[in-house]
Amino acid sequence: MPISAQETASSPSQTGSDHLPKEPPSISFSYGAVERHIRRSHPGCPDFAIAYMAQEVSQRKWEGVSLGRAVGITMDGILRHRMTDYDTLLLTGMDRKDARKRVQPKVQALLEVWAKPPRKVEQESC
Repeated sequence: MPISAQETASSPSQTGSDHLPKEPPSISFSYGAVERHIRRSHPGCPDFAIAYMAQEVSQRKWEGVSLGRAVGITMDGILRHRMTDYDTLLLTGMDRKDARKRVQPKVQALLEVWAKPPRKVEQESC
């Protein structure tokens, strides 16, 4: 089943730039398609995070990436900036590459947890 996406091809300008290489078309992924992808690929992801990530991915125009790659880029960035001390490390003068390397294990651990179905919590009987 194809994932619904809306393609917007760039049109040649009026100045005769038909000879220039064309830019790849921009793609917008629908909120529903993104939400379904996240629920299927990241079943342990909390509902509030699914809603937030789906909104972020579906609001952007993407060039040359699949839905899965767009979700991965978005999740990685949001987790890095919101769930780690990445921004603080940058503000204290750490190089961007070193800061990413330092926080990547935490980002990866969160993604690994989300990749597994949530465990059922058993309630104790009285």
